[in-house]
Amino acid sequence: MPNDEHVAMLRRGAEAWNAWRTEHDAAPDLSRADLRGLDLSGFDLSRADLKNADLRGTNCSGANLAGTRLEGANLFKAVLDVAEL
Repeated sequence: MPNDEHVAMLRRGAEAWNAWRTEHDAAPDLSRADLRGLDLSGFDLSRADLKNADLRGTNCSGANLAGTRLEGANLFKAVLDVAEL
């Protein structure tokens, strides 16, 4: 199950999320989170656990996904242009 605090912080936008990530070194737990259709462009999602997350239609353009766990994640129609994988 995803960490509810991490999901709530993610929904506050890239600026708030990236500032939070700078302050917290822990890998975010977004496993099995429903993130369908969100605009995650420019987000630092490095080392996040997105295992089995629903990312259908999500915009991850320019997102940092380096070291991110994506096993079983649904990336149908997700946009990954210029994303760091």
